[in-house]
Amino acid sequence: MGSLIAANLSLANHNKITLFTGKPEYFSNRLHVADREKNIEYDSNEIIITNELKIAVQNADIIFCTLPAFMRESFVYEAAEHLKKDVLLGFVPASGGAEFMCGEILQGSAAIFGLQRAPYICRNIEYGRVCGCHSTKASISAAAVPSFETRRICALLQELFKIPCTPLNNFLEATLVPSNAILHTTRLYQMFQKYFSEKSYGKNPLFYYDWTDEASELLLMCDDELQAVCRSFKELDLKGVVSLKIHYGSETPAQLTNKLKGIAAFKNIYSPMTEYEKGKWRPDWESRYFTEDFPYGLAVIKGFAAINGISVPVMDKILQWYQNVKGEEYFSISGKAGNDIKKCGAPQRYGIGTHKEVVEFYK
Repeated sequence: MGSLIAANLSLANHNKITLFTGKPEYFSNRLHVADREKNIEYDSNEIIITNELKIAVQNADIIFCTLPAFMRESFVYEAAEHLKKDVLLGFVPASGGAEFMCGEILQGSAAIFGLQRAPYICRNIEYGRVCGCHSTKASISAAAVPSFETRRICALLQELFKIPCTPLNNFLEATLVPSNAILHTTRLYQMFQKYFSEKSYGKNPLFYYDWTDEASELLLMCDDELQAVCRSFKELDLKGVVSLKIHYGSETPAQLTNKLKGIAAFKNIYSPMTEYEKGKWRPDWESRYFTEDFPYGLAVIKGFAAINGISVPVMDKILQWYQNVKGEEYFSISGKAGNDIKKCGAPQRYGIGTHKEVVEFYK
């Protein structure tokens, strides 16, 4: 995602692009893009590649952070001393609790922003050299903290990405988007709920093309629970958290299964598994599907549900399963913060634990 954003934004001659990576030796300073959706290929303009954080951020007017959620806090902490006072720091996508990590940055005139969903579905074809773009969103949505900056930043994002950008009412609409936090976690639970350490699988199924009605049923129930959490914050306009029934035009599990199986950009995505012996597969617990979407996805939603006392039994079942697998506890079913709360992105980790504090933060 970071490579593709850098490549596309470099095409405007007035943009000077720097890409920060821990592996600069793998990167070309002119990235090649293969756009499968439009059936075109092109090269970026020249990009500065560096593994020195100060060089990457000290002169930046706008930063797009595409790091995994569990790496963002350390990035923010290390970058803070080098940032310009009026910098715009953005997270792609915004979910995962990114807004809570930026208190020091927001003490100045800086603003943070987040995209509700990523602008592209993309994969590396050749790491550091060739980006594969499978789909470009017809439009994007974003929010900022402080909220009065949202419209200005959306206008800038629209200019940069050449995609219509809709202002969200508040950053919580980006945080609670029903995307990977429930999309990935319900499917993973359906696939691996009966897994034990000696078990192996004979193949690695396609994550979406082999999607099941059982996963769809779980997903729709989690979507309903998420909507209940949104309704509980009556002082905040959260209509921008659109139900998956509307987003995918699917009211029933069968309809949702057919929809997800039919998305061309999802077609060849395999499940997060490793082949540890010939023909023997098991879950890859180090995949971002696990390390990001449970502690920095589902646990975040659970955190907001716990603050308002909203019952989320299906989310609880899925989160408790992962916590047992991982040997960690972010939350008990009752909503009490667990011993490992600092290993997730929930608001309780950052001292936000009441309804009033949530409303004040996002207003």
